[in-house]
Amino acid sequence: MDKQQLRLYGYLRDRKYPEALCLLMNWLPTASYKEVSTWIAEAPGFYRPRVATAIRDVLTGYPEIRYGTPVLIRYEPAPGIEDALELPLPDTTPDDVVTGIQWLPLSVLRDGKPLLDPRPEPVIVMPYTTTCAVLAMRTKHPYTIPAPSADWWSEAFRVPEGNRVRLSGTMTLPWIDAIEAGCMLQARAMTANPPDTPRHFLDDTAFAWALDAGAQFRMALQSL
Repeated sequence: MDKQQLRLYGYLRDRKYPEALCLLMNWLPTASYKEVSTWIAEAPGFYRPRVATAIRDVLTGYPEIRYGTPVLIRYEPAPGIEDALELPLPDTTPDDVVTGIQWLPLSVLRDGKPLLDPRPEPVIVMPYTTTCAVLAMRTKHPYTIPAPSADWWSEAFRVPEGNRVRLSGTMTLPWIDAIEAGCMLQARAMTANPPDTPRHFLDDTAFAWALDAGAQFRMALQSL
């Protein structure tokens, strides 16, 4: 535990939230998910949820919040096609409050790179495999959560005739929570065993949703 962590606890104890956010804004630009996880895990019980909340506020860019929807993707190509599918970035936004969208890979939790502004990457899906990525969305208003509709998903992700893509993306969360939820979704979609995936921001409600949605996706594929 270093001096910065102790200073953060002092600010949170004294309810000096602007000072706490300023400290985190100076530290987070070089901090990886592993380092962020260490700070949260090392926080005494009283401070731990407060530290996680403060870090989330900085990571999501408050007051212009960046949300995310974890999306399970199953690609089934037309007969004779063996190429992987690069999922396109939609050219429309799912909601009027959304000012920008990008794909974020789940690997941001383990690549050791700074977590504050992760670099978007293309989503590549191999034939007959299931993967998960997060559709990150910047919004104009912190209290309006974007909600991509089923119609928007079907219009935004058209693929060449004969190919089939199955998508499941119904929960919108702060983007860092969405990455954690995506890890659980993907693990649960592949196996019935409880997944052992990182969880420092995800609350119990979203955790239960991820487990259930991943299981339902797996069972739906098995019933085909």
